[in-house]
Parts: sequence; C-alpha cells; structure tokens
Amino acid sequence: MENVLNNDMSLKKYYIIGLVPYIFIVIVFEIINFSFLNKIFFYLAYFWNFYLLIPNITTAINKKRYRFSFVKLIFFANEKIQTLNSKNNQYLESLLRSLSPFIFVLIFFLISNEGNMLFPLLGSLTFESIIKLQNRYQFLKKIP
Repeated sequence: MENVLNNDMSLKKYYIIGLVPYIFIVIVFEIINFSFLNKIFFYLAYFWNFYLLIPNITTAINKKRYRFSFVKLIFFANEKIQTLNSKNNQYLESLLRSLSPFIFVLIFFLISNEGNMLFPLLGSLTFESIIKLQNRYQFLKKIP
C-alpha cells in the first residue's frame, strides 16, 4: 500500500482537505460535550466516506494482504450499494456513499438502543460538503 500511495501530492492535499476540518470538528464536539457514542457515530461516518475517496486506494486495497480488513469491508459495501446508481449521477453517488455507514451504525443502534441516528448522517453530510466545496472552489490549488 505504501508503494502505491508514496510521494503523491494529490494524497497530501486530500489529507489536508479531510483532516484539518476534522480537527476543528473534534474540538467543537469536546466543547459541546456530546455523548461518547454520538461522537463515535459521527466519526465513523466521516471516516467511512474519507476512506472511500482516498486517491489510488482501490489498487492498494485489492491486494491479498487486505483481504479480510475492515477497510475492504467498507469498499465492498460501497461497491454493492453503488450498483443502484445506474445513471452515474454525482449527487446520487454521494447519497449512496453515505448510506453504507448509516446502515452499519443502524445495526449498532439497534443492538445497543443508545445514541442518536442523526450523527452518522451529519458525519457523512459534513465530509461530502467539504469535498464538494473543495471541488468547487479549489482551496488548495496553490499547494505544489
């Protein structure tokens, strides 16, 4: 995986785009003091979508070494759900990408009967909004 992702500027930009807002979100969540489970639901949905859009990750994840990893499960679930997007609509793609972490968290919610199901939706929506804003305004265009 390291060979595929090594020295890739698009990867470095992607980490800046995804992780800098995440740090601010964590600080805000600590100030507001949401429950631990709600924070976990939000973070899981945020990073679920984050992993799906990492540049060149699909070539690395298909190696035998990652056959039984959780990240492989994320890609498998997304691949199956994305088959519903027959018209290649980018907004439907974002919506379907946000559906798989919601279903995953819903299973945890049904087992524990604790937490708020709004937080995985907010996590996915936050990440997708950050990506859409970056694609529209190119904040990191000047970084080499």
